[in-house]
Amino acid sequence: MNPESSNKTLADYAISYKMSVAAFNPTATVKEVRAAAAKEFGCRESQTTGTVYLVLKEFTQPLTERVRRIRNFFDKNTIKLGDIDIIPSMNFWRVSEFVQNEIPEFDKTADDFARRWESEIKPKSIEELKRLGVVLQNKGVKAWNMPVSEVADRIYFNFTKTPIGDTRTLANLQGLTDDLRKSFEEELLAQQEDISFRANEELNNRLQKVLQDFVKKMKGYKGQGQRIHDSVVSNIGELVQLIPSMVVGEDDAIVELAQEAQLLTNWDVDILKESEPARKEAVNSAESILSKMRF
Repeated sequence: MNPESSNKTLADYAISYKMSVAAFNPTATVKEVRAAAAKEFGCRESQTTGTVYLVLKEFTQPLTERVRRIRNFFDKNTIKLGDIDIIPSMNFWRVSEFVQNEIPEFDKTADDFARRWESEIKPKSIEELKRLGVVLQNKGVKAWNMPVSEVADRIYFNFTKTPIGDTRTLANLQGLTDDLRKSFEEELLAQQEDISFRANEELNNRLQKVLQDFVKKMKGYKGQGQRIHDSVVSNIGELVQLIPSMVVGEDDAIVELAQEAQLLTNWDVDILKESEPARKEAVNSAESILSKMRF
């Protein structure tokens, strides 16, 4: 461990954040759809939900695609631990740049949806439902009765960041005895050490999964019309490029494993399809890395 890191805490390595994003794509349970599904498949109506999207996909797709893009980005570039979401300090520039660029574009798409709601989206969607013989009740009717302002409020992309507490802030707390201050400091350090460990464990698990997926695909490939998608290699490449900037604190081991895994990205997918010896060699390399990983 670098001697200079001995006085550092989690606050030096990461920042916590909250992100929420949503499109407007209301659904409703429609009895006609349940009856039609039951008739088509010969089952009871109670076995189907009869759920339909109220708004035509052509109108919701631009928003849902942006929501999917945003969620995918945060899934890859941040670490979610259930009770806390964090951005490693070395990766904050990438997240910040994405948010700065994405929010204006998201807002533009949302504004366009709201602007067209009353004049185009709502009437055309209702017309399509009528063509299907759908009679809306309760939840469905409520969606159509929403004023445009409420529709707009349900479309959002929010991002806020919060610095993680540092033990140095305890020095400014008034009225604490030395023992109590020391107790608070020990508790905070223990919490931060736990978060740091879990964060790097999550990176370890991500790398483990893409390598296991790679091995499974190589061993299961028998030709005969089966496909090997480029993503089986590119998923490894995307992750190993991110890992050095995603480490929280000191964890040289995961960085070294990522560097080893980087060599797998040199394989050409077409060669892996055509050559069983090549697949075996690639599997041996991946399994060698897996054998060194924490489980």
